[in-house]
Amino acid sequence: MLIPQEMGNLSRSAQDVGRWGILVLACILVLGCESMSARFVTGLSGEQRAMAAALPVHHDALPEGSYELVGPANGLSCQIDQGDPYRVSEQSALLELKRATIRAGGNSVMAVNCETFESGAGPRFCFQSIECRGDAVRVEYVEPANGDEAS
Repeated sequence: MLIPQEMGNLSRSAQDVGRWGILVLACILVLGCESMSARFVTGLSGEQRAMAAALPVHHDALPEGSYELVGPANGLSCQIDQGDPYRVSEQSALLELKRATIRAGGNSVMAVNCETFESGAGPRFCFQSIECRGDAVRVEYVEPANGDEAS
């Protein structure tokens, strides 16, 4: 049998668990939203976003010049549920791939592959999604030869 003092401690423990539960839930929601890069542009300045939009994507051919592999990069276009007005597109997944490449320190992306997922089968439990993966690289482009100049 609980005495009133123990009941007070039990009530306080339940309040602490409730507070922690709310804190944990808030963290999960914030981190979940943070990972939905197709919805939010995070960690990039305006200049970096502009660089990402113009970043070259090499699907098949390798870029001319020397390059260094920075690491894998991926971009996701995600419709959270069927009622979500956002519609997935390969274009938005590629843009997110470019942004990830900029974040990683690359100036180009190559070996790109995009895949479409339906009915929650894809990454991050999206209702429908397109994920593009590639290799972020830092390319030192070769200057084109000027040829013979007229004298």
